[in-house]
Amino acid sequence: MSINEDQLTTWAKPPSETEEDKCRNAVSRITEAAKKKFGSDVSIFLQGSYKNRTNVRKDSDVDVVVRHDSYYFYDLGRLTPEEKAAYEASSTPASYTFSQFKNDMQTILAEEFGQNEIERKNKCIRVKGSSYRVNADVVPCYEYRRYASPTRIEAIGVGLMPDSGLRIHSFPEQHYDNGVQKSKDTDGSYKDVVRIIKILAML
Repeated sequence: MSINEDQLTTWAKPPSETEEDKCRNAVSRITEAAKKKFGSDVSIFLQGSYKNRTNVRKDSDVDVVVRHDSYYFYDLGRLTPEEKAAYEASSTPASYTFSQFKNDMQTILAEEFGQNEIERKNKCIRVKGSSYRVNADVVPCYEYRRYASPTRIEAIGVGLMPDSGLRIHSFPEQHYDNGVQKSKDTDGSYKDVVRIIKILAML
């Protein structure tokens, strides 16, 4: 397959303004629905290719993180056995389980968009796209705290419990910052190259 420079230039471009509007429409409705239920108890932010500005034309979707800020998962892997015992002795189990939170988010989204417009997945709840919005994966999560000592948090990310039962965590804010730095280091070409590679992978 022959690919000329004009084709690469087209592939490197971000989604059109119309596609961007459809992304914003999805995010806005999801945010309003979650805030109506939980108010300031949740923080809502983006992750993935839309947040990182590496999404491609005609294949845009959004990943919307809904983090409940009243609860958290913790990692004590760097603590001594004595420190772990002391921390766990002073902690209280959450009264609102993660599965309850995900179930509530599913109910909220079904009420907002209609039961047929959502699909529960292992790690998220998919809101199906339409002529007005793109597909959106809504990721319920708690804060994830990695402790360096019983009183010092070394890193903060997000944690979730997939339906399969194995807890996972990630650091979306740090991932975004790394992408911004790569873009600066390459005079803005990093994101263009990522878009080109994504399109080549779909051919």
